[in-house]
Amino acid sequence: MRTILLTAMLASPTLAIVNVVIQGRGLKDFLDTTPKLASSLDLENFKRVAGRQMWAALSQAVLLLIAPACFFWGLMIDSLTPGDFVWILLPSVIVILVARSFRTLELKAWAIPAANEHLTSQRDRVVKVWRTKAFPDW
Repeated sequence: MRTILLTAMLASPTLAIVNVVIQGRGLKDFLDTTPKLASSLDLENFKRVAGRQMWAALSQAVLLLIAPACFFWGLMIDSLTPGDFVWILLPSVIVILVARSFRTLELKAWAIPAANEHLTSQRDRVVKVWRTKAFPDW
């Protein structure tokens, strides 16, 4: 049982890193191809990217809860020891560092220039939802 729990504790942050990298690349690709919201099509693409980021954040939360859940379960059934916490701590540091490396892309997306007032207000609405809500509702 110990091996299964430790595997799950390492697999979940690994999947979290993959999630960050995939979503970060998608955001980077969008920003590279769309330096400015110049049309309603650009706005729709922006919404799509923002929505994917929001869903990825929700899946990230689930992925990051798996390791602590396995750890506490392992403690309860005496398969793990308190020292096994290191198997949560070290991978979590790596996840945080990788996620922080993509944070500038998110900030850049939130401030993407828009061609006119209408697109600016729509961008601001999308960004507000992106930053404050769990699910895209535009």
